[in-house]
Amino acid sequence: MSNGGVGRPEKVLDALWAHTHTQILIAALELDVFSFLSQGIRNLEELASAVGADRRGLEILLNALTGLGFLQKHNSSYHLTPDSEAYLVRGSPRYLGKMAEIMATQMERWKDLANVVRRGKPFEAVDVEEKGREFFPHLVEALFPNNYPVARELGQRWRVGTQMKDLRILDVAAGSGAWSIPFAQADPGTHVTALDFPEVLEITRTFVQRHKVEAQYAFVAGNLREVDFGEGAYDLVVLGHICHSEGVARTQDLLSKSYRALKKDGRVVIAEILPNDRRDGPPFPLIFAANMLIHTTEGNTFTAAEFRRWLQASGFSQVETLQLSAPSPLILAMK
Repeated sequence: MSNGGVGRPEKVLDALWAHTHTQILIAALELDVFSFLSQGIRNLEELASAVGADRRGLEILLNALTGLGFLQKHNSSYHLTPDSEAYLVRGSPRYLGKMAEIMATQMERWKDLANVVRRGKPFEAVDVEEKGREFFPHLVEALFPNNYPVARELGQRWRVGTQMKDLRILDVAAGSGAWSIPFAQADPGTHVTALDFPEVLEITRTFVQRHKVEAQYAFVAGNLREVDFGEGAYDLVVLGHICHSEGVARTQDLLSKSYRALKKDGRVVIAEILPNDRRDGPPFPLIFAANMLIHTTEGNTFTAAEFRRWLQASGFSQVETLQLSAPSPLILAMK
Protein backbone atom coordinates (compact mmCIF):
# COMPACT_ATOMS: atom_id res chain seq x y z
CA MET A 1 0.00 0.00 0.00
CA SER A 2 1.08 3.59 -0.59
CA ASN A 3 2.39 5.48 2.42
CA GLY A 4 0.69 8.63 1.19
CA GLY A 5 3.90 10.26 -0.01
CA VAL A 6 4.28 11.87 -3.41
CA GLY A 7 6.91 9.40 -4.56
CA ARG A 8 9.63 9.95 -7.16
CA PRO A 9 9.46 9.67 -10.95
CA GLU A 10 12.84 8.00 -11.51
CA LYS A 11 11.57 4.40 -11.66
CA VAL A 12 8.91 5.35 -14.22
CA LEU A 13 11.34 7.39 -16.30
CA ASP A 14 13.97 4.65 -16.18
CA ALA A 15 11.42 2.14 -17.50
CA LEU A 16 10.24 4.49 -20.25
CA TRP A 17 13.82 5.03 -21.43
CA ALA A 18 15.01 1.44 -21.01
CA HIS A 19 14.45 0.64 -24.69
CA THR A 20 17.11 3.22 -25.59
CA HIS A 21 19.76 1.10 -23.86
CA THR A 22 18.87 -1.78 -26.15
CA GLN A 23 18.94 0.37 -29.28
CA ILE A 24 22.31 1.93 -28.38
CA LEU A 25 23.87 -1.50 -27.88
CA ILE A 26 22.31 -2.92 -31.07
CA ALA A 27 23.62 0.07 -33.07
CA ALA A 28 27.13 -0.40 -31.67
CA LEU A 29 27.07 -4.10 -32.58
CA GLU A 30 25.76 -3.34 -36.06
CA LEU A 31 28.66 -0.92 -36.55
CA ASP A 32 31.05 -3.49 -35.02
CA VAL A 33 32.46 -0.82 -32.69
CA PHE A 34 33.66 -3.31 -30.08
CA SER A 35 35.58 -5.41 -32.60
CA PHE A 36 37.44 -2.36 -33.95
CA LEU A 37 38.29 -1.29 -30.41
CA SER A 38 39.65 -4.78 -29.70
CA GLN A 39 42.04 -4.28 -32.63
CA GLY A 40 43.58 -1.27 -30.88
CA ILE A 41 41.74 1.44 -32.85
CA ARG A 42 40.77 3.74 -29.95
CA ASN A 43 41.19 7.29 -31.26
CA LEU A 44 37.87 8.86 -32.29
CA GLU A 45 39.07 10.02 -35.73
CA GLU A 46 40.62 6.66 -36.60
CA LEU A 47 37.64 4.78 -35.23
CA ALA A 48 35.15 6.86 -37.25
CA SER A 49 37.16 6.08 -40.40
CA ALA A 50 37.33 2.34 -39.61
CA VAL A 51 33.62 2.10 -38.74
CA GLY A 52 32.57 4.26 -41.67
CA ALA A 53 30.60 6.64 -39.47
CA ASP A 54 30.15 10.37 -38.97
CA ARG A 55 32.53 11.69 -36.31
CA ARG A 56 29.90 13.55 -34.30
CA GLY A 57 27.45 10.67 -34.50
CA LEU A 58 30.05 8.13 -33.40
CA GLU A 59 31.26 10.30 -30.52
CA ILE A 60 27.74 10.59 -29.16
CA LEU A 61 27.24 6.83 -29.48
CA LEU A 62 30.58 6.06 -27.79
CA ASN A 63 29.83 8.44 -24.92
CA ALA A 64 26.43 6.80 -24.44
CA LEU A 65 28.10 3.38 -24.35
CA THR A 66 30.52 4.75 -21.77
CA GLY A 67 27.65 6.06 -19.66
CA LEU A 68 25.99 2.63 -19.82
CA GLY A 69 29.19 0.94 -18.66
CA PHE A 70 30.07 -0.85 -21.91
CA LEU A 71 33.17 1.29 -22.54
CA GLN A 72 35.75 3.22 -20.54
CA LYS A 73 36.99 6.63 -21.67
CA HIS A 74 40.50 7.95 -21.09
CA ASN A 75 40.96 11.51 -22.36
CA SER A 76 39.95 11.20 -26.03
CA SER A 77 40.34 7.43 -26.41
CA TYR A 78 37.85 4.63 -25.73
CA HIS A 79 38.56 1.21 -24.24
CA LEU A 80 36.70 -2.06 -23.78
CA THR A 81 35.48 -3.17 -20.36
CA PRO A 82 35.98 -6.82 -19.34
CA ASP A 83 32.31 -7.51 -20.10
CA SER A 84 32.35 -5.93 -23.55
CA GLU A 85 35.59 -7.71 -24.41
CA ALA A 86 34.12 -11.08 -23.42
CA TYR A 87 30.64 -10.75 -24.92
CA LEU A 88 30.59 -8.02 -27.58
CA VAL A 89 33.70 -8.60 -29.70
CA ARG A 90 32.89 -10.54 -32.86
CA GLY A 91 34.72 -13.87 -32.85
CA SER A 92 34.81 -14.18 -29.05
CA PRO A 93 33.58 -17.63 -27.95
CA ARG A 94 30.94 -15.93 -25.76
CA TYR A 95 29.89 -13.31 -28.35
CA LEU A 96 26.26 -12.24 -27.86
CA GLY A 97 25.86 -10.28 -31.08
CA LYS A 98 23.51 -12.94 -32.47
CA MET A 99 21.20 -12.32 -29.53
CA ALA A 100 21.14 -8.62 -30.43
CA GLU A 101 19.94 -9.57 -33.92
CA ILE A 102 17.12 -11.63 -32.38
CA MET A 103 16.12 -8.79 -30.06
CA ALA A 104 16.08 -6.32 -32.96
CA THR A 105 13.51 -8.46 -34.78
CA GLN A 106 11.34 -8.75 -31.66
CA MET A 107 10.99 -5.04 -30.90
CA GLU A 108 7.94 -4.60 -33.13
CA ARG A 109 6.19 -7.54 -31.48
CA TRP A 110 6.73 -6.07 -28.02
CA LYS A 111 5.04 -2.86 -29.14
CA ASP A 112 1.83 -4.90 -29.49
CA LEU A 113 1.87 -6.15 -25.88
CA ALA A 114 -1.27 -4.25 -24.82
CA ASN A 115 -3.26 -5.85 -27.65
CA VAL A 116 -1.79 -9.26 -26.83
CA VAL A 117 -2.98 -8.85 -23.24
CA ARG A 118 -6.43 -7.79 -24.44
CA ARG A 119 -6.77 -10.73 -26.82
CA GLY A 120 -4.99 -13.31 -24.68
CA LYS A 121 -3.35 -14.51 -27.88
CA PRO A 122 0.25 -14.15 -29.04
CA PHE A 123 1.48 -11.70 -31.65
CA GLU A 124 3.01 -14.72 -33.38
CA ALA A 125 3.02 -18.25 -31.95
CA VAL A 126 6.49 -19.64 -32.56
CA ASP A 127 5.59 -22.79 -30.63
CA VAL A 128 3.35 -23.85 -33.55
CA GLU A 129 5.35 -26.26 -35.68
CA GLU A 130 5.29 -24.33 -38.95
CA LYS A 131 6.51 -21.12 -37.29
CA GLY A 132 8.89 -23.00 -35.01
CA ARG A 133 10.70 -24.57 -37.95
CA GLU A 134 11.29 -21.06 -39.27
CA PHE A 135 12.06 -19.26 -36.00
CA PHE A 136 14.22 -21.59 -33.88
CA PRO A 137 17.13 -22.13 -36.30
CA HIS A 138 17.86 -18.39 -35.95
CA LEU A 139 17.48 -18.43 -32.17
CA VAL A 140 19.48 -21.47 -31.08
CA GLU A 141 22.83 -20.23 -32.37
CA ALA A 142 22.40 -17.04 -30.35
CA LEU A 143 21.78 -19.06 -27.17
CA PHE A 144 24.90 -21.21 -27.37
CA PRO A 145 27.38 -18.79 -25.67
CA ASN A 146 25.25 -18.57 -22.52
CA ASN A 147 24.21 -22.21 -22.20
CA TYR A 148 27.37 -24.12 -23.09
CA PRO A 149 29.45 -22.91 -20.08
CA VAL A 150 26.65 -23.86 -17.67
CA ALA A 151 26.40 -27.39 -19.09
CA ARG A 152 30.18 -27.73 -18.94
CA GLU A 153 30.12 -26.63 -15.29
CA LEU A 154 27.43 -29.23 -14.52
CA GLY A 155 29.51 -31.95 -16.19
CA GLN A 156 32.52 -30.95 -14.11
CA ARG A 157 30.41 -30.96 -10.94
CA TRP A 158 29.24 -34.50 -11.77
CA ARG A 159 32.79 -35.54 -12.80
CA VAL A 160 31.63 -36.74 -16.19
CA GLY A 161 34.44 -38.75 -17.76
CA THR A 162 35.74 -40.05 -14.42
CA GLN A 163 32.95 -40.91 -11.97
CA MET A 164 30.17 -40.75 -14.57
CA LYS A 165 31.02 -42.49 -17.84
CA ASP A 166 29.34 -44.08 -20.88
CA LEU A 167 26.17 -42.05 -20.46
CA ARG A 168 23.20 -42.32 -22.79
CA ILE A 169 21.70 -38.84 -23.08
CA LEU A 170 18.47 -37.61 -24.68
CA ASP A 171 18.80 -33.91 -25.51
CA VAL A 172 15.19 -32.74 -26.02
CA ALA A 173 14.76 -29.72 -28.30
CA ALA A 174 18.54 -29.89 -28.62
CA GLY A 175 18.97 -26.62 -30.50
CA SER A 176 22.68 -25.94 -30.88
CA GLY A 177 23.57 -28.89 -28.64
CA ALA A 178 24.86 -26.53 -25.97
CA TRP A 179 23.42 -28.62 -23.12
CA SER A 180 24.91 -31.95 -24.26
CA ILE A 181 28.13 -31.20 -26.16
CA PRO A 182 30.18 -30.64 -22.95
CA PHE A 183 29.20 -34.13 -21.71
CA ALA A 184 30.32 -35.70 -24.99
CA GLN A 185 33.58 -33.75 -24.89
CA ALA A 186 34.29 -34.88 -21.33
CA ASP A 187 33.71 -38.58 -22.02
CA PRO A 188 34.26 -40.31 -25.41
CA GLY A 189 32.01 -43.15 -24.19
CA THR A 190 28.99 -40.88 -23.82
CA HIS A 191 26.41 -40.97 -26.64
CA VAL A 192 23.73 -38.36 -27.24
CA THR A 193 20.41 -38.53 -29.08
CA ALA A 194 19.50 -35.03 -30.24
CA LEU A 195 15.79 -34.41 -30.86
CA ASP A 196 14.52 -31.33 -32.68
CA PHE A 197 12.92 -30.06 -35.87
CA PRO A 198 14.93 -31.09 -38.95
CA GLU A 199 15.76 -27.46 -39.72
CA VAL A 200 17.18 -27.00 -36.21
CA LEU A 201 19.15 -30.24 -36.35
CA GLU A 202 21.15 -28.75 -39.21
CA ILE A 203 22.39 -26.19 -36.68
CA THR A 204 22.98 -28.94 -34.11
CA ARG A 205 25.14 -30.84 -36.60
CA THR A 206 27.21 -27.72 -37.27
CA PHE A 207 28.01 -27.21 -33.58
CA VAL A 208 28.61 -30.92 -32.95
CA GLN A 209 31.09 -31.03 -35.83
CA ARG A 210 32.73 -27.80 -34.67
CA HIS A 211 33.35 -29.38 -31.26
CA LYS A 212 34.53 -32.69 -32.80
CA VAL A 213 31.97 -35.00 -31.17
CA GLU A 214 29.89 -35.96 -34.23
CA ALA A 215 30.69 -39.68 -33.81
CA GLN A 216 28.91 -39.61 -30.44
CA TYR A 217 25.63 -38.16 -31.75
CA ALA A 218 22.47 -39.58 -33.27
CA PHE A 219 19.75 -37.26 -34.59
CA VAL A 220 15.98 -37.68 -34.37
CA ALA A 221 13.96 -35.20 -36.43
CA GLY A 222 10.49 -34.42 -35.16
CA ASN A 223 8.19 -32.43 -32.89
CA LEU A 224 8.93 -33.10 -29.21
CA ARG A 225 5.17 -33.08 -28.58
CA GLU A 226 4.71 -36.05 -30.91
CA VAL A 227 7.93 -38.09 -30.75
CA ASP A 228 7.95 -41.14 -28.45
CA PHE A 229 10.98 -40.87 -26.15
CA GLY A 230 11.01 -44.61 -25.56
CA GLU A 231 11.24 -46.42 -22.23
CA GLY A 232 14.20 -47.08 -19.94
CA ALA A 233 16.80 -46.12 -22.54
CA TYR A 234 18.66 -43.11 -21.11
CA ASP A 235 20.81 -42.18 -18.12
CA LEU A 236 20.06 -38.49 -18.57
CA VAL A 237 17.29 -36.46 -20.20
CA VAL A 238 18.09 -32.79 -20.78
CA LEU A 239 15.32 -30.21 -20.99
CA GLY A 240 17.29 -27.08 -21.79
CA HIS A 241 15.04 -24.00 -21.77
CA ILE A 242 12.07 -25.69 -23.40
CA CYS A 243 9.36 -25.88 -20.70
CA HIS A 244 8.65 -22.13 -20.76
CA SER A 245 7.33 -22.36 -24.32
CA GLU A 246 5.20 -25.46 -23.61
CA GLY A 247 2.77 -24.28 -20.94
CA VAL A 248 1.53 -26.19 -17.90
CA ALA A 249 -0.15 -29.25 -19.45
CA ARG A 250 2.52 -29.90 -22.07
CA THR A 251 5.31 -29.44 -19.52
CA GLN A 252 3.69 -32.05 -17.29
CA ASP A 253 3.42 -34.39 -20.27
CA LEU A 254 7.06 -33.70 -21.14
CA LEU A 255 8.15 -34.63 -17.61
CA SER A 256 6.13 -37.87 -17.73
CA LYS A 257 7.69 -38.82 -21.09
CA SER A 258 11.12 -38.03 -19.68
CA TYR A 259 10.48 -40.25 -16.65
CA ARG A 260 9.50 -43.19 -18.86
CA ALA A 261 12.55 -42.66 -21.07
CA LEU A 262 15.02 -42.92 -18.17
CA LYS A 263 16.70 -45.98 -16.76
CA LYS A 264 16.36 -46.68 -13.03
CA ASP A 265 18.41 -44.06 -11.17
CA GLY A 266 18.50 -41.95 -14.34
CA ARG A 267 18.25 -38.19 -14.04
CA VAL A 268 16.49 -35.30 -15.67
CA VAL A 269 18.09 -31.86 -15.73
CA ILE A 270 15.88 -28.84 -16.38
CA ALA A 271 17.29 -25.43 -17.26
CA GLU A 272 14.74 -22.66 -16.90
CA ILE A 273 14.33 -19.01 -15.95
CA LEU A 274 12.70 -19.27 -12.54
CA PRO A 275 10.69 -16.61 -10.72
CA ASN A 276 10.49 -16.99 -6.97
CA ASP A 277 7.58 -18.93 -5.53
CA ARG A 278 5.60 -15.72 -4.82
CA ARG A 279 6.04 -14.54 -8.42
CA ASP A 280 7.10 -11.09 -7.29
CA GLY A 281 10.74 -11.29 -8.42
CA PRO A 282 13.39 -11.34 -9.67
CA PRO A 283 12.40 -8.99 -12.52
CA PHE A 284 13.79 -10.89 -15.51
CA PRO A 285 11.79 -14.16 -15.13
CA LEU A 286 8.59 -12.11 -14.80
CA ILE A 287 9.48 -10.04 -17.88
CA PHE A 288 10.36 -13.21 -19.76
CA ALA A 289 6.87 -14.54 -19.00
CA ALA A 290 5.53 -11.55 -20.97
CA ASN A 291 7.86 -12.58 -23.80
CA MET A 292 6.16 -15.99 -23.76
CA LEU A 293 2.76 -14.27 -23.83
CA ILE A 294 3.81 -12.47 -27.00
CA HIS A 295 5.39 -15.49 -28.72
CA THR A 296 3.56 -18.66 -27.59
CA THR A 297 0.04 -19.98 -27.15
CA GLU A 298 0.38 -21.20 -23.55
CA GLY A 299 3.97 -20.45 -22.49
CA ASN A 300 5.01 -18.93 -19.18
CA THR A 301 7.80 -19.07 -16.63
CA PHE A 302 7.37 -21.52 -13.77
CA THR A 303 8.59 -21.63 -10.18
CA ALA A 304 10.83 -24.23 -8.57
CA ALA A 305 7.89 -25.25 -6.37
CA GLU A 306 5.75 -25.93 -9.45
CA PHE A 307 8.47 -28.01 -11.05
CA ARG A 308 8.98 -29.96 -7.81
CA ARG A 309 5.26 -30.76 -7.64
CA TRP A 310 5.06 -31.81 -11.29
CA LEU A 311 8.22 -33.91 -11.10
CA GLN A 312 7.02 -35.76 -8.02
CA ALA A 313 3.63 -36.36 -9.65
CA SER A 314 5.47 -37.92 -12.61
CA GLY A 315 7.30 -40.30 -10.27
CA PHE A 316 10.63 -38.51 -9.80
CA SER A 317 12.38 -38.41 -6.44
CA GLN A 318 15.28 -36.44 -4.94
CA VAL A 319 14.20 -33.21 -6.64
CA GLU A 320 16.76 -30.49 -6.01
CA THR A 321 18.05 -27.20 -7.36
CA LEU A 322 21.68 -26.52 -8.18
CA GLN A 323 22.99 -22.97 -8.51
CA LEU A 324 25.72 -22.72 -11.12
CA SER A 325 26.65 -19.73 -13.28
CA ALA A 326 23.21 -19.63 -14.92
CA PRO A 327 20.78 -16.82 -14.01
CA SER A 328 18.50 -19.41 -12.35
CA PRO A 329 19.32 -22.69 -10.61
CA LEU A 330 19.16 -25.92 -12.58
CA ILE A 331 16.47 -28.35 -11.44
CA LEU A 332 17.58 -31.96 -11.04
CA ALA A 333 15.54 -35.08 -10.28
CA MET A 334 16.15 -38.82 -10.19
CA LYS A 335 14.01 -41.74 -11.29
